[in-house]
Amino acid sequence: MKPLILFTLVFIVLASCSKSDDNSSASYRSTPDYDISIDGRTLIKWKNPNTTELDMQADSELKRVNTIAKEAFKEHQNLQSITFPNNLKEIEESAFEEASLSGTVTFNTNAIVVFGDKAFFKTKIRKLSLPNIKRLPYSALSMSYNLEELHFNKVEILGFGAIGWNYLKEINLENTGLTDIETVGISGCTEMKSVVLPATLKTIGYDAFWYCQQLKTVTINAVNPPALVNNPFRTTRIEKIYVPKASVEQYKRATFWSAFSDKIQAKP
Repeated sequence: MKPLILFTLVFIVLASCSKSDDNSSASYRSTPDYDISIDGRTLIKWKNPNTTELDMQADSELKRVNTIAKEAFKEHQNLQSITFPNNLKEIEESAFEEASLSGTVTFNTNAIVVFGDKAFFKTKIRKLSLPNIKRLPYSALSMSYNLEELHFNKVEILGFGAIGWNYLKEINLENTGLTDIETVGISGCTEMKSVVLPATLKTIGYDAFWYCQQLKTVTINAVNPPALVNNPFRTTRIEKIYVPKASVEQYKRATFWSAFSDKIQAKP
């Protein structure tokens, strides 16, 4: 009986080790520069702290990546520029939080890219052209103080605090398909003087332009007044609100918009 019991125990231990090894080896592959999923689709972690420029599309392995994992480049202080692979589909939460990125950030895809919360929070990005996205989520581009130029393709929702604390002088969302700006969606843009909003806009949330102190001109292309959640211009210096000529009186009578009736006028 004793040999049988001993054999059974040894078998269980070996099987357990084998299973553990299999799980470990199946989780990711590791190189000196990065950890990547076994299927090559998810960049889990960039490990080389000396990388200054990264062209993922030019690399035979990295061009297959479609997901940048959570915190993959977080606090990478030397990375200046990155070109994403054409297959990119998702940038997860805090993927580039507090990374430098003071050079260029290049997207080369027409597909919709999903952004996680704080994806580019507190970076040093100066200019950025976003890919097609459904939602720019919580603090995705917040506290990127150096940001002075931002271009959109398609975007449906600007989430809570999505864009904030930067040197943008204007934001043009015309033809983006934007439907909603959530609470403090565009906030702390202390140098911003004008914003253009699209015909598709349905809702402007509470304090949507919070602390955009220099904001003076808002152009809204929506024929029907978007629903306002209280006063989105409370901390601005709004002087003119341009709307479609045929909609001027409708805006002046609309809930909350009526408080700005003396500022509402037809688009030039």
